[in-house]
Amino acid sequence: MTKALILVASLFALLALGCGFTAPEPTRIPATPIPTLPPGAEVAELSIMNFQHADATVKAGTVVIWTNNDRPLHTVTHINPGAERLFDSQTIAPEKAYRYHFTEPGTYDYQCLIHPVNMKGTITVTE
Repeated sequence: MTKALILVASLFALLALGCGFTAPEPTRIPATPIPTLPPGAEVAELSIMNFQHADATVKAGTVVIWTNNDRPLHTVTHINPGAERLFDSQTIAPEKAYRYHFTEPGTYDYQCLIHPVNMKGTITVTE
């Protein structure tokens, strides 16, 4: 009788294994597409690191990309007291980036709103 019970239990175990118990398929989240750059646009890449923003001089039509290569969160926010704010990245997490397409010549001051005292920069756009 004991051998018969062991045989039946073994048979059920093999049958259960053969039924294909599988782990659920992981949820796949599609990657967020990277927006395309304007046709013919030049690109200038700036790094945000060690509480420093960079100054840069670019031609009109250039897309400036700021990448947060630092640990803290940062922003890239246009500062123009008394006038319209042209760009504001909101919060940029580490290893993330923000870009802005500069189409008009001029001088554009910006700062990190989280660290406004020591994180400032200027983009000078020429024709």
